[in-house]
Amino acid sequence: MLGVAEAGFFPGVLLYFTQWLPDSSRGRASAIFLGSSATAYIVTGPITGALLELHGAGGIAGRRWMFALEGAFSILVGFIAGFFLVSRIQDAKWLTPEEKEALSEAVARDREARDRAPSVSRWKLIFHPQVAVLTTVFFAMALTGYAITFWLPSLVEEIGGLSPFVNSLGNLGGFVSPTLFGYLKDTTGSTNGGLYTLSAASVLAVVGVAFVRHTKRGEQARARGRAGVSGEAAVR
Repeated sequence: MLGVAEAGFFPGVLLYFTQWLPDSSRGRASAIFLGSSATAYIVTGPITGALLELHGAGGIAGRRWMFALEGAFSILVGFIAGFFLVSRIQDAKWLTPEEKEALSEAVARDREARDRAPSVSRWKLIFHPQVAVLTTVFFAMALTGYAITFWLPSLVEEIGGLSPFVNSLGNLGGFVSPTLFGYLKDTTGSTNGGLYTLSAASVLAVVGVAFVRHTKRGEQARARGRAGVSGEAAVR
């Protein structure tokens, strides 16, 4: 049920952007939106940990405290946001008449340009090779994201010597990457710079993780070796 409730949120936000922002500004707006998600992980990580520590309070499990309090806060924010998020630019009370007119004209020009573009069958788009490539890339992203979400605490504990707060700080990358990508897209007019930069950062991350894990395993092996030598000496 959570998945069903959440599934339409992300595409809904992107559709909302098309009604409010011209094409030239949507890249940066999407980057800010994605970066805000990562920032939320940084903030809510320690809060979630604290709520889980309430396990047993009032005879209620910690996970129930977490779902109840965080769920209630989300519902409250959604209710309040309903009074501020309007469907049309002309209904925005925080914009001046001149700003409304300029923004509406910019969005209308982009919409007209898209309408003049040749239409393509949805079935052709579904089976287009580029769509398959993008789907594969997104699958890899989702796989990596969920692996980090579920297993990062265990990996940090296995490495040792690191504060659990690293679990939250690790999400800083989720803020920097979309922001940098959106900036490069708006600056250069192409996604190539962002793709190359993020690919290089991903390779560097893989090398860094492999180095840390290899170093830790080497230290553990040396520690076991010293313990074995000490044990043999004690027996003798």
